[in-house]
Amino acid sequence: MSRRSVKNADEGSTASRLTNTCTIRCKVHKAPCVINASRTSLNPGRMFYSCPYWKSCHFFRWVDDELDSESRVDGLMEENHELKLKLGDMEAL
Repeated sequence: MSRRSVKNADEGSTASRLTNTCTIRCKVHKAPCVINASRTSLNPGRMFYSCPYWKSCHFFRWVDDELDSESRVDGLMEENHELKLKLGDMEAL
């Protein structure tokens, strides 16, 4: 993986882009997004997805938001499984 700097002239933000792509896709271009690392003072090093054609669609999503969603789903699935086991035990009585 290599990095290169990109500058968003419209918004004044700067990011370090990782050249690998991910499974997240832009809704407009249907293109695989790239993973970037923010170099702003408010979010230094925070990873985000963006469309390779961001100038026309402005697609952006924080990576940690995506990870938080996956963690919530995993937790709910585990809780659901445990409740099903308890229900099975109660029905057996």
